[in-house]
Amino acid sequence: PVIAVLAIAGIATALGLFKGREWSRKTGIGLSLAKIVTTAAGTWVTIKFVHPLMEKMTATMATKGADPAMMQSTMKIAMFAGATIGTLFWVGMAVTMIILLTRKSAVVFCRGYVPGQPPEFD
Repeated sequence: PVIAVLAIAGIATALGLFKGREWSRKTGIGLSLAKIVTTAAGTWVTIKFVHPLMEKMTATMATKGADPAMMQSTMKIAMFAGATIGTLFWVGMAVTMIILLTRKSAVVFCRGYVPGQPPEFD
C-alpha cells in the first residue's frame, strides 16, 4: 500500500511538473527522499528476513536430491547481487531527481518565470 500511494503521488507530481508548479517540484524532492528511505528499508528486509527463508527453502530442496552447497551459494550470490544493484539503481535515480529539481532552471520554471522579467530566487 505504501508503494501504491507513493506511485500515485509520483504521477500527480509529474503532471504538476509538466505544468511548472512549485508544489510539484517540492513534492518531487520529498518523494525522491522517500524513495531512498523505502529502498534502504526494502534492502534491509530482504537481507534480514527473506535471506533466511531462502536458506530454509534450499535446505528443504536439498532433501530431494539437489546439491545443497551449490544451491545455497547460488541463492546467496543472486540475492545479494540483486539487492545491491537494485539499491544502487534506485538511490541513484532518486539522487538524480533531487539534483535536477534543485537546479536554478527548474526553480525558475516552477516559480512561474515570465520572459522579460528577472527571475526571483530565495
